[in-house]
Amino acid sequence: MECFTCFDHKVIWVEDKYGRATCGPCPICNLHGNAVRKETEKFEKKIDEMKVRERFSGERKRRTMLSNKRK
Repeated sequence: MECFTCFDHKVIWVEDKYGRATCGPCPICNLHGNAVRKETEKFEKKIDEMKVRERFSGERKRRTMLSNKRK
């Protein structure tokens, strides 16, 4: 679903009392930053899973290289 206020960017630009443009959370789809917080947690979990997989695959490669050298 696409938000019609921010077009799924989760932020909108508004003017503050001094006339400067400031970025704030979208009042429709990202009230108080909750949506971005949830997305960030999902991305962090995926990154952690990738790091674990990479570490195990690196250890597996190292073990096969060492076993091949012994033969």
